[in-house]
Amino acid sequence: MTTIAFVGCAHIHTPGFIKAVQKRDDIKVKSVWDHDPTRAKKRAAKKGGAASARKAKAKPAKKRKAATKKPASKKATPKKAKAKAKR
Repeated sequence: MTTIAFVGCAHIHTPGFIKAVQKRDDIKVKSVWDHDPTRAKKRAAKKGGAASARKAKAKPAKKRKAATKKPASKKATPKKAKAKAKR
């Protein structure tokens, strides 16, 4: 038997996924997670998985160095040279 979990239940297709899983005897839903506890419980009740709505702790964003632009090359590339010649 295959064991699965639903992660995030807000998507419009989730009820269809649940119906497809309900039709199969070879799949077991172990857990249903959503950031909205009510939605997680509602979806879990339909298939019998345990509902979870624990929020993940966000990691602080790393500070990035300011992007520096490289000076434009003064040499014309072959494509640019052809374009200038056509003008």
